[in-house]
Amino acid sequence: MHAFDDEQVIAGQGTIGLELLEQFPEVDTVVSPIGGGGLISGIALAIRDGKPQARVYGVQTEACPSMEKSFRSGTLVADKPSPSIAEGITVKTPGGITVELVRRLADDVVLVSESGIEGGIFRLLETNKLVAEGAGAAAFTALLERRLPDLGGRHVAVILSGGNIDLIMLSRIVERALARHHRLTRLRVRIGDRAGSLAAALAIVARRSPRYSRRSPPPATPTSSGPTCGCSGRGRSRSPHRARRKQPQASSRPT
Repeated sequence: MHAFDDEQVIAGQGTIGLELLEQFPEVDTVVSPIGGGGLISGIALAIRDGKPQARVYGVQTEACPSMEKSFRSGTLVADKPSPSIAEGITVKTPGGITVELVRRLADDVVLVSESGIEGGIFRLLETNKLVAEGAGAAAFTALLERRLPDLGGRHVAVILSGGNIDLIMLSRIVERALARHHRLTRLRVRIGDRAGSLAAALAIVARRSPRYSRRSPPPATPTSSGPTCGCSGRGRSRSPHRARRKQPQASSRPT
């Protein structure tokens, strides 16, 4: 049995559309990730049958736009995939059955960037506490990157199709996202190998960065003579949404 270009597989995946109509009867727009086309074909068949005026959009990564090219050209187009964080939808050749169904039932197929998918994974994790793999976050990314027409006033369902992501990859995505938002900084400095030199360097960072999360007490001024050593460090700034704590006021009572 083919993984996606099979009528029974498409019918099985279409149960997602039936559940959407049952649990979210107001739905009038569905955004789904798309690779070979089986998932969106099944969903679109169910949604169009229940709500003919509903919109259905497919989302594919720019690293492998085979279905997007097939949708626009009207013919089956094979495209060599590039390395992608959304490996679940990097399909070189979409299916003949699915291409026909997507062209007939979908309103459009749009592309999202790899960096955007990373941002989508991070946003779902931080804001919604949901773990999504790259392919699973692709549809949500289309909303973040504003790749779809105006959806104001519409009832939108976004398909998050999977959460099978490697923990090491996830940790790197979180680290890169924090760095892009200026919430994580790495420093590499060269200082004198003398007592107090490291504390002096950290004090400079603390003075220059008001939101730096760890501050050191005022140290002695380092000297420039003597051996030197390299050091690197990483600091995490407070979230911009977190209120800054007030510093305690010095007491004026006599001791």
